[in-house]
Amino acid sequence: MVQEGRGNNQFYKIIMSHKFTNRCFFIVAIFSLLFPTLTSAATSQFGDVGAPLPRIEQEDKLYIPADKIDEVWDFLYNHYVKDTAALKELDPLFTSYADEENFSDTYFDTPNLWLLGKKFGIRHRWRENLTNPEDAKSGRELVQIKVNNISDNPLDRGEFKYEVRFQINYKTPEDNHPLFALLKYADRDDFKKRVENLGIANPYDLKPILAVKDWRRRIYFNKEGKPFFSFSLDSVSSEIFGVKVGFVELEDELNEVTYTEADEATRYYMQSMRIKTKNEIMAKFPYIKEDLTPKYNKSFDRLENKIPFLRFWIKYNPYTIISAAIVTIILIIAIMVAVIRRIIKKRSKSAGKRE
Repeated sequence: MVQEGRGNNQFYKIIMSHKFTNRCFFIVAIFSLLFPTLTSAATSQFGDVGAPLPRIEQEDKLYIPADKIDEVWDFLYNHYVKDTAALKELDPLFTSYADEENFSDTYFDTPNLWLLGKKFGIRHRWRENLTNPEDAKSGRELVQIKVNNISDNPLDRGEFKYEVRFQINYKTPEDNHPLFALLKYADRDDFKKRVENLGIANPYDLKPILAVKDWRRRIYFNKEGKPFFSFSLDSVSSEIFGVKVGFVELEDELNEVTYTEADEATRYYMQSMRIKTKNEIMAKFPYIKEDLTPKYNKSFDRLENKIPFLRFWIKYNPYTIISAAIVTIILIIAIMVAVIRRIIKKRSKSAGKRE
């Protein structure tokens, strides 16, 4: 019998724990050694698989020195939330509010890090609203596919979202896969086709690569009660093999639903608001620099600078190598013990005969 339902917190903590991730690394790495990932050029980044086109998100990413995070937040909050006059200067119909949230993202990739190279992303996301725990999105979990190069604008990204439903069945290989087990049965074929259309020949090669934590302070801008755009000031951290890295960035993002459904005139106006506020922020803080690199790449690059041969360790999980070495050592010791016991036994027999 199949039971569907949103995962509880305990199960989520197990899924997101480093122990669980490392075990996934261990299991999948064995198959990586036997069945290397095959990739092929994508004829289409989305493909015609019978589902709607992706949502289009447009976001700018601004790098902020870690020691300046509070200074930047104070300006954003005071200028765009508390100072209602400044807000109305942007648009008389704007309202705004602030939330504090936690995000936990597990990024999946092939053993040869194909998605990393393309600056694409496939992740399992869980979010928690610290300001308003009763918010409908607090506690929500999604599997997301993020794709670049969907238009001439480098800020545009395509996104597919799949709601997480933990399947308790374990009757098929997918039920034991660390990513496919998160998807509803009805979504799995669509997800596989979209992954294949990106250029990954075998979607089952996807394995958890990196867990990224994100403490987010966000300002939401609404127009006539509908989401318009937002600022997200993110303190990002990641850890692998006991090595930690972190950085701070500001995402200036148009609401993806509103932007996707908007006509050209509305999209142009939304972009003008994003550019205007970005220019205000950068004029206030000259040390802020644009950096469109996705969080997955930013985190991995920083870790790679600290961990020699990180790509090798990810492809051939170190715990697999260590475990193999331990097994080999145990076998050698067992053989040596058996040989020594046999020698002692022979010597004992020989001594008995001489007596």
